[in-house]
Amino acid sequence: RGQPTRPFVLTNNRQMIKDQVFRPGWALPTMSVDEYLQQEQERGNIISGGGKEPEPKAEIDDNDYDALDAEVVKQREWDDFKDNNPRGAGNMGGNRG
Repeated sequence: RGQPTRPFVLTNNRQMIKDQVFRPGWALPTMSVDEYLQQEQERGNIISGGGKEPEPKAEIDDNDYDALDAEVVKQREWDDFKDNNPRGAGNMGGNRG
């Protein structure tokens, strides 16, 4: 209260605000996607190549009744499991008294 206030000048701030009028309010990208991927590849963060392709599942011969029966039993067991464990039954509300 007893000290005089310091004078301020609007002209310095005015030019800075004037320069920012037509700029977006977010940071613009500084490199293209291709440049970024090249940089990541140089760092070793991109896996290239691949691996062994998975072996295709062998088809069951229609005349092989044992294999057909095993497949039917497997499907029935899965169906029974799905009946006993409905979707979403997990931990939700299991401990409610």
